[in-house]
Amino acid sequence: MMVKLIMVYHGGEFSDYPGNECLNGKITYVDNLNTKRLKFDVLDQIMKDIEYDIDDVVYYFTKNPHVCLDFGLRHLSVDGDLAHLCDLTSKGFKVIDLYVETDHSNVMMHSLDDVDTS
Repeated sequence: MMVKLIMVYHGGEFSDYPGNECLNGKITYVDNLNTKRLKFDVLDQIMKDIEYDIDDVVYYFTKNPHVCLDFGLRHLSVDGDLAHLCDLTSKGFKVIDLYVETDHSNVMMHSLDDVDTS
């Protein structure tokens, strides 16, 4: 499956919940990407092309279409998670939102804060 466009949001940070937004970042457009071959090495190459050092810690997220960032943000951590993107393209979605945080993640920290460790 070919996705028409991936919008890569990078260089910014997420605001606090509720009302999550991606602030102070940039958007890079990647078009005509074969999602059947989508693996983390492809995402890493996209980041290299945008001139990021992927030796740093990189956090990838996607947003479910028609859902706000508060509830639609999905962390991508293994190649199997990328199957979700393939599912979206098979359902006819032609634009995928990809959010990237480097070094540290405000979203991941909020997720860890929500975990009950008792």
